[in-house]
Amino acid sequence: MKKFRRILSHLGVALSLSVLVLTFLEARNPAMGFLTSGWSAIYIVLLCAVCIYFSLTAGDGTEKKPHRTTAHLREKDRTERPGR
Repeated sequence: MKKFRRILSHLGVALSLSVLVLTFLEARNPAMGFLTSGWSAIYIVLLCAVCIYFSLTAGDGTEKKPHRTTAHLREKDRTERPGR
């Protein structure tokens, strides 16, 4: 599953960059019709699918675990310093 998520994250970045480039080229030369072609529609649909997948699977336990509290350090300090 991690490999699948890694591939999809790279695919999302690549698709996002390609849509940005197509948007820039469309603004510079509207006669070329970059965003009206079938390929650009496929890019946009794939980008939306990848974004929807990541938004639905966000928070599924892949985040880093929170740091331990300092209670274990205080416990260690008490055991190392006798007489306190």
